[in-house]
Amino acid sequence: MKKSLIAFAAICCLFTACKKSDSGGSSLSGTAALTNGKWKLTAATTSITVPGIPTQNMDIYGSMQACEKDNLLTFNANNTVTMDEGATKCDPSDPQTADAGTWTLSADNKTLTATATSGGSDVATLDGNTLALQTTTSAGGGTSTVKYTYSHP
Repeated sequence: MKKSLIAFAAICCLFTACKKSDSGGSSLSGTAALTNGKWKLTAATTSITVPGIPTQNMDIYGSMQACEKDNLLTFNANNTVTMDEGATKCDPSDPQTADAGTWTLSADNKTLTATATSGGSDVATLDGNTLALQTTTSAGGGTSTVKYTYSHP
């Protein structure tokens, strides 16, 4: 479970589950979309740019274990986050579900912040089908952009 919580924290910080509605789900937005079911990670990438060096793009998702890829996040209406280990657990002794902190979505629906992390993520896409979160950090003249994409299982 500790690995999963660390993964969630990384997703929120560097980076986070909706069930399709009867109308297909895509018409939902903001909090209604975020709290409409479970989210499963479907892609994770990072892009590192340093002046004078070609941009480095990496597929984070491809290097994740299967037991991490099947985890599900639920953003509850009471602003708590629940993580479900999915069909497989990395550590069999971990509980199936765990409280993973709290969340807030900015009034303009552009920033998602979770207490399990030290900051927020920019919301690139949030509708009834897709949650894409992105965080860009700068240091030493370079930038790193991490993007996580979730969809309904």
